[in-house]
Amino acid sequence: MAREPIPDSVKNPLSLKADYADPLLYGGVAAIVGLLGLIVGGVLLLLGSWISGAILGGLGVILLVAGFLVARRGD
Repeated sequence: MAREPIPDSVKNPLSLKADYADPLLYGGVAAIVGLLGLIVGGVLLLLGSWISGAILGGLGVILLVAGFLVARRGD
């Protein structure tokens, strides 16, 4: 037991290589939620709720981009 290597998650807790973190899974889920937020924000804009639609659409874009970047560049 003492000769086993120390996992990266113990060395640096902010590492993307944590034992429980899968960048493809979490990035994909964030991108899907961002896409749904973008769609719902667009529907709200069409229905006339400008402020709510813009806020939800903006958050959707942020989540979509962040999820794509995490899934694409996460190691």
